[in-house]
Amino acid sequence: TLDTLTNGACVFTAPKSPTCTGVKLTCNTSVAADAITAATVSLSQGSTGVVQLQPTNKFVPRGVICATGVTTAVAGMLCTSAGFVLSEATVGTTSTQGSEGPLYAANLVCSSGATSLADCTFSLLTGACTHAQTLTVDCTAGATEYRLTGSASPNAGRLETRVTKTAQWGTVCDRTGFTTD
Repeated sequence: TLDTLTNGACVFTAPKSPTCTGVKLTCNTSVAADAITAATVSLSQGSTGVVQLQPTNKFVPRGVICATGVTTAVAGMLCTSAGFVLSEATVGTTSTQGSEGPLYAANLVCSSGATSLADCTFSLLTGACTHAQTLTVDCTAGATEYRLTGSASPNAGRLETRVTKTAQWGTVCDRTGFTTD
C-alpha cells in the first residue's frame, strides 16, 4: 500500500515500508483558466524582461506566456498589471534569462481598455509553444508620468514626474535631474 500526500499541485507517494525505494513526486503544472486570469504579473528584470505569471494557487509554479499573437497594446496591459504606467510596450521573445517555468498561455487577446488578464482571452497551452517563444516586454518606453502642481493655472506650476503608477512623485529641478519631495 502507498501513503499519499498532496498540496493541490503535487502528489507525493511512498510505499509503507522503512526503505526509500519507490518514492515518487508527481507535479501537475497545468492550471485552470481562472487561476491565470487572477495571476500576479511580474517581469524578470524589473521593468523589462520575461513576463512571469504566479497563479493564485501558491503551490503551482510561476510560469510564462507564449508570445504568439501578443500586440503592443496587450504588452502595455501586462506592464500596467505589473505596476507600470503606459498603454503600449515593446514585445519580444527569448529563450534565455527568466524564461524557466511552465508555459501557461498563448494567443493572448485583450479588449480595448483592458486592465488585467481577466479582461483577456487566451489559449491554455498544450505543447504548441516552446521556451524559444517566451514573451518578453519592455515597460520603460512611455512609462514616465508628468504633472504640474502648486498653481491655480493648468499651464503653470512645479513640474513633477514618476516612473510607475505607485512610485513617489519627484520634482524636476533643471536639466541635471530631479529630487523627491
